[in-house]
Amino acid sequence: MVPLGSTVYLKPDGTDVTVIEHNRDGAIKLALFDGTRDHHLDVLPDAVALSSEASRTSSARRQNSGRTRVAHPLSEADDMNAHTPLDPAAVAAANAMMDRLRPLADTITNARGFRTLLEDLHGRKLADVQEPHVSAVRLVRATALRSAITAIMACVDREGRDRACVAQIIRMMEGMDLSVLSDRWPDAAFGAAELQRAKNEWTALVQTDDYRDCKALRDNAIAHTLMLPTPTVESAAYFRLHDAAERLALRFFAIAGFGKPSFVEQQSGLTASAKTFWDTHWKGMGL
Repeated sequence: MVPLGSTVYLKPDGTDVTVIEHNRDGAIKLALFDGTRDHHLDVLPDAVALSSEASRTSSARRQNSGRTRVAHPLSEADDMNAHTPLDPAAVAAANAMMDRLRPLADTITNARGFRTLLEDLHGRKLADVQEPHVSAVRLVRATALRSAITAIMACVDREGRDRACVAQIIRMMEGMDLSVLSDRWPDAAFGAAELQRAKNEWTALVQTDDYRDCKALRDNAIAHTLMLPTPTVESAAYFRLHDAAERLALRFFAIAGFGKPSFVEQQSGLTASAKTFWDTHWKGMGL
């Protein structure tokens, strides 16, 4: 029997979750939730996984607040009730970590957009371009390059409690109970093993000349104007950091049981847009 106001999740062997909602008006609703979608963990006060005492305490708290929270896995918040008892502190830590995944992916996507402009330009025949178009092309290139550097380094910057970067997500995963996400993995050891691979890749990355030089240039000449020795860095070095950030983000998405990140879904579109941009510019130059 499903208590009034409860939501029960029946998870079969596949990726779908059958949702049974027993509303307080007595109506019962069924829905099918695609388990591959991005979603948070959520422990509702009246979820059947919690004790009746916890339910009574939480219900009283909701009445005092003057409102009742309704969560549904198909809502904009993408919340998902735990269908097994979960420690609220562990759930909060997992959700705080997962809140950073989309911003990280979006920043990687932005970097991809600027990068495609540079890569498409690099593949074009520039010898025929004459002034005043040479200066115009250089201006666009400089803008795209500085923007790409800023976005890429934001992804691989040092950790910070208010940051959504690789280092911070690794730190948060290290400090949380990954097992609250285990029903999203192919096997029980997947999360810890994938996190260890991410840590190994990250440790190796920050020790490279690429990382040190790219960070020094960003810090000294782009984020600030510092009177410090600043290396000359080829754009390819930043692109290698960008590739590393993508690989690490894919590992994070796999651990969290999320779907494809935005930079995967939008890569082909961004590449096409960059080509259209430069095709239009070349046509305007009569070339």
